Amino acid sequence: MRARHRGGGGSTREPRLVTVRLTNYRLRGDPSVRPRPARIRGPALAGASGAGYGGGRRGDDGRDEIAKGAGVRARTTGRVARIAGLSALVLVDFALAATARPQADGPTGPADPAARAKARPPVNRAKATPKAKLGDDGPTVMSAEAAAAARGRPAEKDRYGGQPDWREVPPWRQASFFGLRAEGQVFIFVVDCSGSMDDEARLDRAKAELIRCVRGMQMPQRFKVIFFNDGPVPMPGDLPKSADYPSKAQLARWLDYVQPGGGTDPRSALSLALAMRPDAVFLLSDGAFPDGAADEVARRNGKKVPIHCIDLAGGAAGDDLRRIARDSGGQYAARGR
Repeated sequence: MRARHRGGGGSTREPRLVTVRLTNYRLRGDPSVRPRPARIRGPALAGASGAGYGGGRRGDDGRDEIAKGAGVRARTTGRVARIAGLSALVLVDFALAATARPQADGPTGPADPAARAKARPPVNRAKATPKAKLGDDGPTVMSAEAAAAARGRPAEKDRYGGQPDWREVPPWRQASFFGLRAEGQVFIFVVDCSGSMDDEARLDRAKAELIRCVRGMQMPQRFKVIFFNDGPVPMPGDLPKSADYPSKAQLARWLDYVQPGGGTDPRSALSLALAMRPDAVFLLSDGAFPDGAADEVARRNGKKVPIHCIDLAGGAAGDDLRRIARDSGGQYAARGR
């Protein structure tokens, strides 16, 4: 329903609802702050001044409010500019005063750089100590015994009488088999199980040492055991086993099925071991090998993988084990009873 209003002069005008957008300026000293608009809804009359609700006010479009806000903003911007100009003048005055002020001599000498250079005592270069040349007092190589004595503790003795210092090598980077230590993570054990290994319980000794050595290995090390007589008798599985508990338990169960018997030919077993690209191979036997076995092993070991040889007959197994160890860069040890 629309209400009618009778204004001055007897004219009848119809009121309408208009929307006026006023600007609410919140000046906080920063002229870059954008204003937040406010919406005002209310009745207004369009017409001459003094008629209806207009009454001669300019509130119908908000131009008076916008003009006031623009004036305040201009005055604030001018004040900020004047303050910035005064700050610049003060800084210039301070800089001029600092350069014009004479520096007083301090307790360490004159403040003038030229006077300070003249007051500095001359350096007698003839009495200067000459610099040491490179190599006059260089590092020296110490033996394991000397290094252990310097640390204040005796060198670690191996269970078979040797004195290698392996304390600098982490446990997961080494292995020891019948007193011969090797460094690496993948080790293959090639062990004789021929008929002669039944003498003096040599095979039982070899099995016990295998269990002890493998139990001392840690992850991420891996191992593989290959017995041989007339041919290879490998541990189940194509690849080396991880040094975890299930693999060690599997090895202990499998060793119970290995019995002595047959001849002594390590060539096929060594070829299988070298094909796995280990870090080192441990070869254990108590008898002589066929003729030309050492030369054939040297030809197949093109990468010079160290083969550490153990003579479980106390040195009576012949010269083949010594040759294989020497040609491959490994170690040799004779272990009797």
